[in-house]
Amino acid sequence: AHDDLLEPNFVEEVTAVLNSHPDLDLLICANHTIDTGGNIIQRYQSSNATPAPRVISAAEYLDCFTRFGQWFLPTSVVTRRSLFERLNGFDPNMKVAYDWDFYLRAGAASGARIVSLDKPLSRYRIHPKQSIHLHTTADNGDAADVLVRHGSAACAAGNPGALGYRRPRR
Repeated sequence: AHDDLLEPNFVEEVTAVLNSHPDLDLLICANHTIDTGGNIIQRYQSSNATPAPRVISAAEYLDCFTRFGQWFLPTSVVTRRSLFERLNGFDPNMKVAYDWDFYLRAGAASGARIVSLDKPLSRYRIHPKQSIHLHTTADNGDAADVLVRHGSAACAAGNPGALGYRRPRR
């Protein structure tokens, strides 16, 4: 079950950004990390004095992705339906890395406009039964397949080994 939380002002904040950037395709927001009881265990630390929305280039997006992995949480991302449909959504054949694959395709999409909002609008819950722990044992090679599909994006960003995933033995 999905148990991350959206901040009470999530819809208001996201709507304001969407209205001020009508051509954006992907909006990435920051998040806090919480424990099983909902207590903040890692507070997001902004690197900016003001958390104004910032347009980021596809090159910067892919560079961050290849250097740090998926540096944002899907809970904190808003995707325009037009981009989702243009990319044919998530790959239904993937059981584990479908979001990773989608967000790499989104960054590489011609003309995709990406905005980063340096403001925590969600809370990511850490607990022993979260799906990421189950995915590591259920991975049938999806994550490695994403690397094969998107290896050129990593190379274009000048960091071909940074995604750092090792294919599990089958």
